[in-house]
Amino acid sequence: MRICVSGSQCVGKSTFINDFIESFPMYSCPKTSYRDILSKKGLTVNRDGNQESQEAIMDHMLAEHMAYKPIDNVIHDRGILDNVIYSIYLNSINPELVSDEFIKQSLSVCQQVCKFYDIIFFLPILKDDFIPQVERKNRDIDPEYRNSIDQLFKAAQITYKDAHTMFFDMNDCPALIEMYGNREERQAMTKFYIDPETGSNYPQEKTLLTPDLMSII
Repeated sequence: MRICVSGSQCVGKSTFINDFIESFPMYSCPKTSYRDILSKKGLTVNRDGNQESQEAIMDHMLAEHMAYKPIDNVIHDRGILDNVIYSIYLNSINPELVSDEFIKQSLSVCQQVCKFYDIIFFLPILKDDFIPQVERKNRDIDPEYRNSIDQLFKAAQITYKDAHTMFFDMNDCPALIEMYGNREERQAMTKFYIDPETGSNYPQEKTLLTPDLMSII
């Protein structure tokens, strides 16, 4: 399966992915990421980003994420949804940084590329946030900025739940699953959706998600 992990800064995506690969050793991460492209081209990101950097990230994700087949077991650190969310933020603070036309293009691309994911695990900012805020290259830990990005993700999540969204083609889109709790609880949740023995999603007759549990989740 092709999995993507999405969310704002410092929500534990890297930790989640490392724990996931330990739980599901049949999975791996791509050898390169958008960070390599940014470093190679000397581009800025986050609040210092612009249309050039966002387009470079989008182009990388187009090439890399679409290269995987349904039989591949891959987990991506961020995906095309993240790219669009960060572009929307930059457009909202200054349309000269990222144009309205680029946003329209990005949304169209997002709908198409998301068809190449089976699951998007979304890690939101929690009320009792237990993730340490560690500064790192290409990471912005400003709380106001993090919350702004998180709110945009949650707005996209609401449109997904309402099946009326600009981000996905609802006729062919991945499952968008919110992950919460500490690192152990998040890994336990993954096993409701993915079979640890095979790395595949459960067949209907084997699923751990009973109707009672679904009503809780």
